[in-house]
Amino acid sequence: MLTTVADLTLGLAVKQRVGPAVTVDLHARFLGPAAIGDWIEGRGRVDTAGQNVVHASCVLVAGGEGGREIVRASGVYAAR
Repeated sequence: MLTTVADLTLGLAVKQRVGPAVTVDLHARFLGPAAIGDWIEGRGRVDTAGQNVVHASCVLVAGGEGGREIVRASGVYAAR
């Protein structure tokens, strides 16, 4: 589930920058657990954007503002 949230976070960052894109590659590092009832927040950014390929990264934070990082992810996206 957390990998899906990371992919959505990355995809939204890419879409805001270059428009629609599809996931080509996704890597996730799990840093810690989320507790039942935790609010999970995704913070994504585009690292580099070429004409056809976009590299993005994100962090998922549990517990809202001031929470703890539970996932760091990066992905490669093909712009449509």
